[in-house]
Amino acid sequence: MRLLPYIVHGGVCPLGVALIAEIVSPSYIEDSTGPIVVVKEIRPTMYRSILGALKTPHGDAVLVRIVAVNSFFFHLLLVHSEEDLISFGMAKSEFLTKVLCTVELDPNSTEASLRSSPQDSLSSMLPLLRAQREQYAKFFRKQEEKYKDQNKENSQPF
Repeated sequence: MRLLPYIVHGGVCPLGVALIAEIVSPSYIEDSTGPIVVVKEIRPTMYRSILGALKTPHGDAVLVRIVAVNSFFFHLLLVHSEEDLISFGMAKSEFLTKVLCTVELDPNSTEASLRSSPQDSLSSMLPLLRAQREQYAKFFRKQEEKYKDQNKENSQPF
């Protein structure tokens, strides 16, 4: 709740908050199902929010939330204890060192210079997909059934 005034009204960013940006590249895979091999681009077209963990010496000092919107990944680091801003600073530094090509966004600036990270769209999605394989399979089966039911309704004679 201490961040609510800042989120709603803006102003000075509270201590113990860091917003770090990352740009994720498309993945390129070979499709050899046809008569010739074609390279296909898989763009990071996703919207998700993930609770993360920083596995570094000072990682326990922060709560990590990731919000991904297409190629843009925003890593929000929040201090666990407002009395431990030194560990927060160390954790932030460890994050920026460990996650390549990330940039801390300055809340007082309207622009930032970013380079594409070595992470690509598939490498960013596959751990989640593998961990939640059954949940995704169930979701896609339901979607397929729904689509089939809609097609049946649309193909009925009047």
